[in-house]
Amino acid sequence: MRSKLHVSTQALILAALVSAVLPGCNRETSDDAIRNGQAALLAGDYPQAVKHLSRAAKLNPENAIVLYNLGMAQLMTADYKAAARSFDASDRWDVDGNTEALEGLALARREAGDYEGAISAFERAFAKVSRKPHLVAGMAVCEMEQGNMEYAKRILEDALITDPNDPVALFNLAVLMQKPHFNDPQTAAAHYVRFLMHTPPDQHVAEREKALARLKEINASRSPDLQFEIDDKIMEARSAARPADALLAAAQAVKLDESNPDAFWLFQQSLLKAGKSREAGLALA
Repeated sequence: MRSKLHVSTQALILAALVSAVLPGCNRETSDDAIRNGQAALLAGDYPQAVKHLSRAAKLNPENAIVLYNLGMAQLMTADYKAAARSFDASDRWDVDGNTEALEGLALARREAGDYEGAISAFERAFAKVSRKPHLVAGMAVCEMEQGNMEYAKRILEDALITDPNDPVALFNLAVLMQKPHFNDPQTAAAHYVRFLMHTPPDQHVAEREKALARLKEINASRSPDLQFEIDDKIMEARSAARPADALLAAAQAVKLDESNPDAFWLFQQSLLKAGKSREAGLALA
């Protein structure tokens, strides 16, 4: 399964209109082309967005933002080679040190099956900024899809050393641990739990749904005896009169299976009720 680098289209459409107007009363002006292209992109009408933004790019061949938006529209119409050209041009005209165009370039090349080209785009991004975890995680996905599982795992683990809560790294490491090469559903579940706990409900929505579905599958495969023990400790924690007793029972539930989301969340809440907010924060880290 591919996990795409999810970028909010609306957040990345930047309003940078230029004032050039070409002669000819029936021709779309530069401003019109940009406005119409942005409107179509926001509305999800990607073919129309490509049409208008292609014209805008011809009128503004050095405008990094126009080229970037054109790349986004081409990416959404699965014209990956054209998208790669637009993103590449956008990056070359960028003067602000942004990496968004290179992230788009990496995604377009990856979708086209050009994994080496995608990795090259990530390396260009690293030359602009530090090795941000989500960029490193994106490169790891390319390695994963080429079958380089051990190397992908090492890259993702390195990304989580830099930022233990990076959602892209957490989700993709969870996916990786379910691959036949590792076949470690419990470790995968632990990463899915952390991904869900560190991701707001309105972000990475598709990945959140997949994580919840896979957690249900993993939990359903747990042995009945182990599940009974976990449920027993959870009930003990919830019915305990003293916070310290609840914390002890919750900790025992987590010890039985760290990947169980109910036990993990109960443990974190029990830490808070016991006045151990610092430890609760560390449990989430």
